[in-house]
Amino acid sequence: MRHVPVTVSHSRCDLTGVQLSYRDHGGATVPKKPGTIGDSAGFTLTVNPDSLDVTVDSSTGPPGNA
Repeated sequence: MRHVPVTVSHSRCDLTGVQLSYRDHGGATVPKKPGTIGDSAGFTLTVNPDSLDVTVDSSTGPPGNA
């Protein structure tokens, strides 16, 4: 990823269980359970419970891995 926030449509790409990284902000794995939030110290991954779309957004913590 090069910027946030960004939403990836589940119909275009199933990111379930995929590890994502954001330069200088670490990495995190997309949660398998819809409606949950996975987080790195530098960004969050939210899985929409209805559409399964994944939204990546900035976190309030410092850059780094969770």
